[in-house]
Amino acid sequence: MPFVSSVRGSYGSQGRRPRETGRLANATGGTITSAGGYRIHTFTAVGTSTFVADVAGNVEYLIVAGGGGGGQDVGGGGGAGGLLSGSAAIPQGNNSIVVGARGAGGTASGGSAPNGSNSSAISLTAIGGGGGGNYSGGSGANGGSGGGGSGYTVNGSPGSGTGGQGYSGGPTGGSSTNGRVGAGGGGAGGVGEAQKDVNTNPWPSVLPVNGGVGVSNSISGSSVTYASGGGAWGDGIGSGAVMAAPTRYGEGGVGSGTGGLALGLATNESGFYGYQGIVIIRYPV
Repeated sequence: MPFVSSVRGSYGSQGRRPRETGRLANATGGTITSAGGYRIHTFTAVGTSTFVADVAGNVEYLIVAGGGGGGQDVGGGGGAGGLLSGSAAIPQGNNSIVVGARGAGGTASGGSAPNGSNSSAISLTAIGGGGGGNYSGGSGANGGSGGGGSGYTVNGSPGSGTGGQGYSGGPTGGSSTNGRVGAGGGGAGGVGEAQKDVNTNPWPSVLPVNGGVGVSNSISGSSVTYASGGGAWGDGIGSGAVMAAPTRYGEGGVGSGTGGLALGLATNESGFYGYQGIVIIRYPV
């Protein structure tokens, strides 16, 4: 009987071993998939959702904020949404998940386009990307990654990125305020490209100015690049050709040129919107 008692103590009254503490198996929330021995919860609905952990445990995470909008009329590229990745403990029960919205394209002279919105999960917050500078005096805005300055800004400053989440927009400067291309927005993996001057970099070699590179992550089960900075187009050349834009989460919007509609995605001289954020959580099963 002592032997039977010890077995019952280890396996419970029904003879089954209890599931280990800290080993999630039946959490809910988001779109659930499986790959490589992991259960993956992907949250793409903008706004607040809930991840319900069946037990307290450890998870891997990717949190990407919304990208900033591209600047208006020779505007700078929008900065990428901040990106956070790693592993953390998560408590049992309801856990709030917030997916950040994209920043709208710039539509007004001066200032910068709107920033993207923050994303958050597991008590961590990724900061929305900074908007690109607009026509006439527009510096890039600070954010997860910073927005690039306007092509008409000689001394406008690039937006700064947030440490550990992204990089700054490209620098402005030069002797001419005309015939320029805005600076690229910063990305999660690098600084945006500097402004270019059409007079010293004849078309088409000047085009486009590139945003900062994004970061590749395989938490979804395959390698995907997130949070690239928005590029920029040129003065008097039109915007349509840059609209083979990748649809990566957290990407900054493209800074607009002048003239020409952009395949219905931006009106004449308006900047392009950024791309929304994403949150992914996974754990071994």
